[in-house]
Amino acid sequence: MPKDTDERIRIRYKGKIYSFDKSIKGKDLIKNLNIPRKNFVVAIVKNNRHIRLSDVIDSNCTVDFIYLNSVNGMRIYSSTFFIILLKAFYDLFPNGQLVIDHSISKGYYCYPELGRLFDFYDIKKLSRKIEEIISKNLPITMKNMEVNQARDFFKQKGFFDTYELLKFLDSGNLNVYFLKDNCEFYNEPLLPSTGYIEKFNLRPYSPGFIVQIPYYTKEGRIPEFVEEKKLFTIFRETYNQNKILGINNVVDMNKAICNNRIGEVIQLAESFHEKKIQDIANEIDSRRSCLRFILISGPSSSGKTTFSKRLSIALRLHGIKPIAISLDDYFLDREKTPRDESGEYDYESLYAIDLELLNSNIFSLLRGDEITLPKFDFIDGKRENGEKIKLTKDQMLIIEGIHGLNPKLTENIPGYLKYNIYVSALTQLNIDYHHRIPTTDGRIIRRIVRDSLYRGHSALSTIKMWPNVRKGEEKNIFPYQENADVMFNSALVYELALLKRRVVPLLEEIDDSKEECPEASRLLNFLSFFKSIDDKEIPPTSILREFIGGSSFNY
Repeated sequence: MPKDTDERIRIRYKGKIYSFDKSIKGKDLIKNLNIPRKNFVVAIVKNNRHIRLSDVIDSNCTVDFIYLNSVNGMRIYSSTFFIILLKAFYDLFPNGQLVIDHSISKGYYCYPELGRLFDFYDIKKLSRKIEEIISKNLPITMKNMEVNQARDFFKQKGFFDTYELLKFLDSGNLNVYFLKDNCEFYNEPLLPSTGYIEKFNLRPYSPGFIVQIPYYTKEGRIPEFVEEKKLFTIFRETYNQNKILGINNVVDMNKAICNNRIGEVIQLAESFHEKKIQDIANEIDSRRSCLRFILISGPSSSGKTTFSKRLSIALRLHGIKPIAISLDDYFLDREKTPRDESGEYDYESLYAIDLELLNSNIFSLLRGDEITLPKFDFIDGKRENGEKIKLTKDQMLIIEGIHGLNPKLTENIPGYLKYNIYVSALTQLNIDYHHRIPTTDGRIIRRIVRDSLYRGHSALSTIKMWPNVRKGEEKNIFPYQENADVMFNSALVYELALLKRRVVPLLEEIDDSKEECPEASRLLNFLSFFKSIDDKEIPPTSILREFIGGSSFNY
């Protein structure tokens, strides 16, 4: 007998209410609502909380769906793939270790530690094993464990790196996922079984390989591989620096804090930054006979402003007196700004900049003429006159902005006159061997802290606008990063431990009545693994001072 009308389960989706006689699994709800198969739902959003497709909905609620062609969808798909990859790897190489390291070329770089070369035949064998596991459509189950229980469980299993990590957690719960005899913890609601993984590719990339899966901007397709040699090189450089610091993961960081070694780590990390900036200044000095312009670009919250100021100081040691200008001051008046597909002003567009004025000013400077720089008033949305400048023989112009490496920005300026620098916060401190921290997570945490301190914005508003920031980066910044003459990694190995105490209270203000709650919870979950530090030993010239305050530079 069906339930009484008042006892039926009511599920609201896109403003419409659907009634069911009994509880229903998420994957069955998808069928009932006739969600097209091509959309590939990977999880359910129930009352602004993410749940699995295999979870049961047994009460009145509002739902939405997470699709593969979204950032969260790709994260869930990749985590599901990784538990399959780890199962396959340890079945084949039980005495080895697999490190899931960092993103690269719209994929994920992994490297095995076997005591020998991991060759092409190993990769083919691993790929076949993954295909076998997928074809069996094995269930992926989940158990929620209290921290002490999870700690004992992983120790008993012999997963000592996870056990060491959990020793720094005092309380809370973990979602532990099981694929036969393999187990991992994840914040994401993994897919219910291995058969949901339809597309993947393992590409050899010595000394490891790159995992390719569907990318969120490619409508569920695996993107064409584009090698990013310079980006990979800077990741390797950071990896080697972390080895010197003795900080390879969050456990090492926490131990350094507990053993009162964090001061030394901060000093060394800041020294690596200073050395890199000096090396860049030396390279520019060696080409000073022809260079006239330094173009600096990078994604949001990379610390480009502080980098520019520190580079200016390093150049002055060589007798070069740089003049810095911002591309933001070349914005068109607001009413002339192009609009995006939603009809909103598109400030991320290259054509939001007055390219004609910019290039005219550059040519005037090359001729030795004096120019009047523009100054953009962000309140009125109009450009006004700024200071007058003129380039002398001992001066260079530093141009900083998101489009700095786009060839169209200064396409009429000969290449030999320009030096291109890409600045990004490329986080390489992972939680452990199997759990990476996406570089974008470090940047959004920086941005939340800075927006709260300097702009009066809540964490909610920063998270809300972050997808549009990332969309602009995918379109306007990342495609041109390999045009750089040099890359500078502005991330600091200790920064998440520093930012934790500032960002946690801001994230905790976001409750489950807000759509942004799952993202806030995800950030809080991974930050919980860090012990926090204060800023008393952070030098006033540090890039992090741009976000936490106390900088010796005038912004």
